[in-house]
Amino acid sequence: MNAEKQQVFIGIVKNLWSAVDKLRSTLDTVQYKCHKVKENNCEDNTLKITSVVDMIDQNIRQEDQILFKSWFIDFEPTRAKISAKKRWIAINDIIETSSPTCYAGESDYFNSKTKKRTLNEAMTQAAIAVISGESIEEIEQLSTEQLAELTAAANLFPDALVDSEVGEIPLGWRNQTVEGLIESLITSIAK
Repeated sequence: MNAEKQQVFIGIVKNLWSAVDKLRSTLDTVQYKCHKVKENNCEDNTLKITSVVDMIDQNIRQEDQILFKSWFIDFEPTRAKISAKKRWIAINDIIETSSPTCYAGESDYFNSKTKKRTLNEAMTQAAIAVISGESIEEIEQLSTEQLAELTAAANLFPDALVDSEVGEIPLGWRNQTVEGLIESLITSIAK
């Protein structure tokens, strides 16, 4: 695994732990109350940690399923880049070929800052918004380190879809069986 991919993986793991921390803070306080537990014929007020851990585990699994579907079935980061590309081109064409007063009242996903962004910056920001679940305003408030991690993740997604035997997939990606993937991994590790 090269250094960039390793950094992205580390970033994703950090984001998952951050989600766990958020989940812990949002759990109903009632779930943290002590319950009477009988153990060895002795009553003891203890915290039912296993039920809390099970609940956290279940929520993490649900989050994982949502993330997997978003990234690898619906290709939402790629679709966000495609949409951002279309909007950026439309806005820049409007600026260059039309009177700006015609569109002065329109409220769009892209504000006046977007007009100053490059196409690549606009597409990356759209993918980051999908990946992080944050609004554009919230993204602008992220630390440099967080933004770098999200940018690295966003850069893993192309800005185009192509037809395949299973439907549209991101450009440069391929449809592969689990066996084929394992074989590819073994081959790459053996090199």
